[in-house]
Amino acid sequence: MDEYKILEIKDAIDEVYGDVICITVVAVQQTIYPNGQVAKFVSEMSSDREYFFFPNTSYYLDSMVVKAKTGDGIWTPCMNDFIERYIEFESIGNTVVYYHKSLIPKKGLLRHLKSLLGS
Repeated sequence: MDEYKILEIKDAIDEVYGDVICITVVAVQQTIYPNGQVAKFVSEMSSDREYFFFPNTSYYLDSMVVKAKTGDGIWTPCMNDFIERYIEFESIGNTVVYYHKSLIPKKGLLRHLKSLLGS
C-alpha cells in the first residue's frame, strides 16, 4: 500500500461534485540500503503532488486533520475507496486526482436525496 505525506487540507469547489475537501499529498519514497536499512523521504517538487477529494463533511475533515497531525502526517489510503481521474489544473497541467467513491455528482444529488427519503 502506498503511503502519502499530507501537505494541505482545504475546501474546494469541483465542477462535478461541488463543495469538496481537497487533500494535497506527496508519495512517500523508500530507499533500501545494502545493509538492509530503510530510509523514507518525500519530494519537495510541486509536480510530484497528488490530490484526493472527499465530501465536505465534518466526518472526513476531522478524520484527515487527525491523520495530518499524527504519525508525521503519513497517510495510507485504501485505494479501493477512490476513483482515479485526470483533470486539468491551470498551474500544473493535466494531473491524476482521486475522488472518494462516496462523492455524489451535483446533477445526481436530487435523485440521491429522493432515494434516501424513499420518494
